[in-house]
Amino acid sequence: MPRFLITDVNTSYNKGDAAIGIGMIKVIQKYFPKSEITLLTPTPIEDRKYYSKYDAKTEMQLLNHVNRKLPQFVYKIVFPLKLLLLMSCAKMNFPKSTKHRKTLDHILNADLIISCSGGRLGKGNFNSILDALLPMYFAKKLGKKVYLCAQSIEPFTNKIVKNLTKFVLNHLDLITVRESNSFDVLKSIDIKTKVFLTADLAFLLDSPPNESGQLLVKECGIPQNNNLRIGITVTDWRVPNKDAKTKRQEFINEITKALEKIIEIHNATIIFFPQVIFAPKEDDRILSLKIKNKIKNSLSSHVFVLTQNFEPSQLKSMMGTMDLFIGKRLHSCIFALSKCVPTLLLGYEKKAWGIMKMLDHEKYVLDINNIKAEKLTSMVNDLLKNKSSIINRLENKIPLIQQESFRNGEFIEPLLAGKKII
Repeated sequence: MPRFLITDVNTSYNKGDAAIGIGMIKVIQKYFPKSEITLLTPTPIEDRKYYSKYDAKTEMQLLNHVNRKLPQFVYKIVFPLKLLLLMSCAKMNFPKSTKHRKTLDHILNADLIISCSGGRLGKGNFNSILDALLPMYFAKKLGKKVYLCAQSIEPFTNKIVKNLTKFVLNHLDLITVRESNSFDVLKSIDIKTKVFLTADLAFLLDSPPNESGQLLVKECGIPQNNNLRIGITVTDWRVPNKDAKTKRQEFINEITKALEKIIEIHNATIIFFPQVIFAPKEDDRILSLKIKNKIKNSLSSHVFVLTQNFEPSQLKSMMGTMDLFIGKRLHSCIFALSKCVPTLLLGYEKKAWGIMKMLDHEKYVLDINNIKAEKLTSMVNDLLKNKSSIINRLENKIPLIQQESFRNGEFIEPLLAGKKII
């Protein structure tokens, strides 16, 4: 029975990352029905309730920012030293600390290590060195096969990050990327490891039928009427420049004005979905409530903020009952699009355009750096005008994308067998 270790999976409080983990499990089990699957996460106890349904185990990841006792900057210095110590212990069979024994044993015993975090690589992201690159290189130094699966890599803006990424990726056994922009980025930096273009694993998330989604929406107190229903996700956008506070406030103001206009024109009901609720830094409900409170009093009864800790499949089912969806969270858009809901994506990285291009839907990406209420409202009107043709196109495209998602598993057998992958 082959043993698979899925690393770099974020907490299940991030429903998009949980969907990636579930998708990866489904891919493995399609090709290896009898296998042992373990996921390394920052919140393994909380995540167990999701992944145990698929007969997968969870353990604590080596780099864990959650509940750390050291300040973050100290932890970032200590972590590489900790990996070096663990590597020495593993190679020389020294006793390992109880805290890390299970995790290190899973690494040492795995037949294949799979990194499927989504979008941590690229740009000038120094965090990617600790979050993704070092753990993968650590596994390779222990003699393990490592598969970087269905990732996005943003164009590099820093030479150090670029060179370190290239160095580690050239030591891996296989890479697949989930959209063409990332494929082009890797091609541009001359990656020697074989790279294939597939699709995002979250497209494989199952969900209850729309009737179940309708019932969940009703239980949340959403009026049961014939009003146009628009789902939305927002995040507390961290702008990496000196005008961060100004840009953030502009974003909030423009979103608020756009929603007010959409309510006035279409008599719409606006529903904010909690895609990520990892408090205090990553909790979509905080900004959702802030925007709701900025809406004119005369229109605020049209706006609802969902606050429960929904399962990813429940969110997807509820999003499938929307007439239209607006998302800043990429995977919330993938949930909605998978249910063939016309969707507008508020894009802030190249991966947004890449994934929407695969669905012939890239004209409905609005650059968050240039967001204006008038433009957003106009694009919503365009989606509504072309709703029928968009739904027909998605109904044809989604099954093809899901096939590409499952194709991430075609490479596993030859990887395990040591065969050359063509």
